[in-house]
Parts: sequence; C-alpha cells; structure tokens
Amino acid sequence: LSIDINNNFSILFIEKEILGPFIVAMIFAYIFNPLINLFAKYLKLPRSLSILLVYIVLIGTTIFMGNLFIKSVFSEADNIVKNINSFTIGLRGNVDNLPAWSRPYINDYLDAVVKNNVFGGLFLSSFPFVTQAFSGIFSFFIFLFAAFLFLKDGKRMVDSIIDYVPEEYREDADILLKRINWVLNRYLRGQLIIVFSMVTMIFLGLYLLGVKYALTIAIIAAILELVPFMGPLIASVFAVFLTAISGGDSIFQIGLPQLILLVLLVTFIARQIQDYIIAPVVIGKATNLHPLVILFSILAGGQIYGILGVLLAVPTAAIIKILLEFSLEKVSPKKSSAK
Repeated sequence: LSIDINNNFSILFIEKEILGPFIVAMIFAYIFNPLINLFAKYLKLPRSLSILLVYIVLIGTTIFMGNLFIKSVFSEADNIVKNINSFTIGLRGNVDNLPAWSRPYINDYLDAVVKNNVFGGLFLSSFPFVTQAFSGIFSFFIFLFAAFLFLKDGKRMVDSIIDYVPEEYREDADILLKRINWVLNRYLRGQLIIVFSMVTMIFLGLYLLGVKYALTIAIIAAILELVPFMGPLIASVFAVFLTAISGGDSIFQIGLPQLILLVLLVTFIARQIQDYIIAPVVIGKATNLHPLVILFSILAGGQIYGILGVLLAVPTAAIIKILLEFSLEKVSPKKSSAK
C-alpha cells in the first residue's frame, strides 16, 4: 500500500475555513480566561454564568464602540475609495508623457482599477483576520459556542491531556505547560495592549494635525504593527498614501510635503514609544527569538495559513523554541544546570 504523505498532511491546510473559528475561539478563551476566573472567584458566580456575563459585556461594548467608531470608519473608507479612484483618473493626464509602448498597458491597468474597485477591495482586505475568521453567521456562532466550551472546560481539557501522559513524565509536562503559558500570556495579552495604545497614539497625533482619515490610518497601522519588520513599513507607506490622496488638509494650513513629514514623525514617535516603553513593560523578552527566526516564521506562517498564520507565527515559533530547549535540557541536564 502506498501512502500519499503530502495529501494526508495537506488535509489540515485544506480545511482552513473549518479550523479558523476554532483557532480564534481558543485565542479568545485564552485571553479572557483570567477575567472569567476573576468573576467566578470574587463574585461567587457559576463559571457558565460568568462566561455569559463576559459575553454580554463584550457585545454591549462592541455595539457601543460600533456606534462611535464603525460608522466613521466605513464613512472614511467610502471617501477613501472615491478619492483613490479620482486620483487614478487624474493620473491619465500624465500617461502621454510615458513611452509609447507602455501607454496601452498603463491605460488598461487604470481602467481595471476604476472599474473593478481594486483599491476598495484592498482596503477591505486590510481586515482579512476578521473577514476570514467570521465569514458568515454560521462561522460566528461556531466561534461563540467553541469559545464558551473552551472557557468552561478548558482546564478540564488540559487535565485530561495530562492524564494520558505517563506518571513519571507528568511533572515534566506540568513544567513545560507553565513555560508555554507564561510566554503566551505575556505575548498575546501584550499584543492587545499594544494595538489599543497604537490606535490611541496615532489617532490623537493625526487628529491634532487635522489629517483626514485619521481613525482609519490609526486602526490599520495598529493592526499592521502586529506583523514584525514588514508591518510598520507597510503602515507608514499606507499612512503617507492616504495623506497624499486626501489633498493634504490640515488645520495648520501647511503644504502637503510638510504634512507628510509630520505624519511620518507621528508614526515614528508612536513606534518608539511602543518599542522602548510599552512593549518592554507588557511583553518584555517573552519570546526571546532571533530576528531571522521571526522573519522565517512569519513567511512560513503566511504561506501555510494566510494572515492568521502570520499573526500566530511568532508565538508558535516561541512554543517550538521552548519544546526544543526543554528537550535539550533533558538530553544534557548537566549543561543546562551549569548555565
């Protein structure tokens, strides 16, 4: 019997859409588990009721924040698409200055951009993590149900897994789980704090400058900050591009080049505050991975699992690092104790 290993191994990746809500539910449960524990311990509430209470608070907060921000974001998105299309149409006036052989290709591309709303699609694809994870009402309810079960029975699930470990290795398994939990705890919750702080800093800075689309730029830039190396660069290019097509409006009545420099300065300052003040406090050296390892893990995660793989690449690499270090400690305990 011949076994097609590639086909068997690819089953996991073929079912991305099925696994997506469960993966997001696990992350959600891991992040909010301490809050559930807090409610259950100090409010003396049953765990199921505590979970429902957290759901109600989160849904209420989402609706409230939606009324404040989501309308503004979609309004800005609509204006952005219109401005980009107008900007694209305006480029036609410069096509005649290009070499004759390139004009048909440039005109065809510009036609495709305007007719197919390419940039509008690109804008919406800036939120693929949300649109893919919660594509459709059915997937959303799967997420809610799975997150409820992970929150309610997560500890029991972990204990059941440990019960399958031979008794002589259970102490090692417990140590290993504690190390992984420490890394994931600091990294995932730290990333949430970083996103909210970046949105706040960039939005306030651009808003005070009178930059159009300040909220949209801030949200997308903060999300892109989750991707090491490439994320901040793409965020800066995105901010400059949207500032350029907005016409350079500013309450200080300065020129577009000066405004672009100020926008870059705001994103740079926000980045420095994050790197040297916020990140060391909320994350520290939780992962302690070499930059080359981070870069490789991001590229591999994106290739294997898309945007969700990119976002989970660093913590996954950190877990693999912990497993390898723990294995080496067991193979050569004298060397590890000497360190």
